[in-house]
Amino acid sequence: MPDFENTKIYRIVCENHSYIGATTNLDARLQCHRTACRYYHKNTKLYNFIRHRNWSWEILEHYPCETLLEKNEREQYWIKLLNPCLNSLSYGL
Repeated sequence: MPDFENTKIYRIVCENHSYIGATTNLDARLQCHRTACRYYHKNTKLYNFIRHRNWSWEILEHYPCETLLEKNEREQYWIKLLNPCLNSLSYGL
């Protein structure tokens, strides 16, 4: 079970585009993003855009919380605030 006390809200930036995500294990999640960019069957808006470009990331916030719902709500807060164009999913919270 994830340790939501370690939740981090992060942003991937590529050119003038961005993606907001949340995770309890940032190193593993960034590795998943790197790996997914290498495989063309991962056809999400994010991976199609950053596949052949340089991208960087930054931590927006350390957000210790207790539940998946809290993590998702905080991620949605940042998505609404920054309006990233590379996010495909919304939790509708």
